[in-house]
Amino acid sequence: MEPIRPEATPQHLDRIVRECLDASERELALRSLTVTRQISPDLPPLALDPALMREAIGILVQDAIRNAPARSRLRVTVKASDAPSVGRAGDGSPRGGPGRTSTRGAGRVHMVAVKCSGEGLSDVQREVLFTGEAIPGSLARARAIVDAHGGACWANGMPGRGRTCYITLTTRSAPLSH
Repeated sequence: MEPIRPEATPQHLDRIVRECLDASERELALRSLTVTRQISPDLPPLALDPALMREAIGILVQDAIRNAPARSRLRVTVKASDAPSVGRAGDGSPRGGPGRTSTRGAGRVHMVAVKCSGEGLSDVQREVLFTGEAIPGSLARARAIVDAHGGACWANGMPGRGRTCYITLTTRSAPLSH
């Protein structure tokens, strides 16, 4: 596969997430899933390729829909904080581990979290969830898109307690052109 080259323009991450959720209404209804949206108002724009970021977030939403038990609830959170990045180079998540990428540099951290109940993840599953070939629709593709934006993508969860997939980006991940 060719490298992903984002064409970044100022975008509002919260709007992209809302668009992905709106586009998934049919699948949510077919599985009788409800969504709790915890979206911070007035998030500043980030330098993002809107089509690629819609694809990455859409993959996380579709994964949650596939893995959530019917008639359950998804929780989607979008927020930003002034805290510096918590990932370490080479490990990519607050907890570290192979197969993950790092949100590099300080700056305002924007986070998208998509949580579903259900089977959850073992340690082994968590380590390989975003690995493999970055084919369209795969979690590896979502990770590759987020990587190309200078961000991090990973999952947490415990067996029988559901899982949460995360995307973090910083205002310095892909600087806005002036």
